[in-house]
Amino acid sequence: MDPEDESGLSTILKDGLISGHLALPSLLSPENTAGKEKRAFACSCCGKRFPRASDLRKHERSHSDERPFACPLCRRAFKHRSHLNDHERRHRGLRPFPCTFCPKAFAKASDLKRHQNTMHGTRTATGISISRRISLVEPLLHQIVGT
Repeated sequence: MDPEDESGLSTILKDGLISGHLALPSLLSPENTAGKEKRAFACSCCGKRFPRASDLRKHERSHSDERPFACPLCRRAFKHRSHLNDHERRHRGLRPFPCTFCPKAFAKASDLKRHQNTMHGTRTATGISISRRISLVEPLLHQIVGT
């Protein structure tokens, strides 16, 4: 008997099927290597490759001191526009991310998430937030109840 047959590898690789179920494509398959060939823009500092020139320009700022996005109020500068947007929200006092458990609100979604995880224990032992677990289970409950 072929050693691959004992391990089941030949069964997995034949026709991309596992016990009649479609298997994930091999990591070395042409479908997965084709995407890497499309990454034509390489960073001259670290060699990391990108599909678009704009992605490369954004990445190259991580190797430099270039900070093209300046706050008009305090002149603090940022490497990425999204970081400037977060900063400007703080100047304006905007807190568009309210906590669903208490009256607090936050300027950034990541700050809200950290608050809920630490203050309200929204992380479970599995690492999946309670709200995410509810969103995964809710459609199943509707099927069971029939609503």
